[in-house]
Amino acid sequence: MIRKIILVIFVFVMSKATFAIDKQMFSNLKQHNKLPKTQGEYRYYRNISNIVDYTCRVYRIPKRLFMAILMRESQYQVGAIGTTNGEPTDFGIGQIYWKTMRAYRFKEKRLLTDRVYSVRAGAIVLRDFKKMYRGREKRWYLRYNTSNKEKQKVYYADISRYF
Repeated sequence: MIRKIILVIFVFVMSKATFAIDKQMFSNLKQHNKLPKTQGEYRYYRNISNIVDYTCRVYRIPKRLFMAILMRESQYQVGAIGTTNGEPTDFGIGQIYWKTMRAYRFKEKRLLTDRVYSVRAGAIVLRDFKKMYRGREKRWYLRYNTSNKEKQKVYYADISRYF
C-alpha cells in the first residue's frame, strides 16, 4: 500500500515538473508563431520536453537555461543544420559545432535523427562548460555558443528572451 502511495506521489510530482517545462516551451514557440498546429506536432514537442526534463536531471543542468539554449539554437528541431559560408557546421537540436562533435565523438547522423541522442549531446557539452567555467565566469553558459566576449553579449540577449 505504501509503495502505491509513493508511486502515485512520484507520478504526480513528475507530471507537474513536465508541465512546467511544457509551459516554457510553448511560451517560447508562441513568441515565434510556431505553436503546434497538429496532434503530431504537439506530441513531438511534448516528447522533446520530456527528454529535456529527464536529461537535465541526469546531467544536473538548469532546465530553464537548457530549454532557452535549445530554443535559440534550433527552435527545438532535431534535424537542424547550421551553416557558415554555405558549409554545414552545426548539427542537431543543440547545434553542436563540428569540431565539438569530433572531440566528443558524436555521430552526425544520430545528432540529426535521434531526439534523445541529440538532446543528450547538447546537455553533455553544457555540463562540461559548467564544470570548466562556473567558478570563473558568472555567465558560464554563454560559452556554449562562443568564447568571444562581444558575441556573448548578443547571445545573452538572445537566450534571455526565453527564460
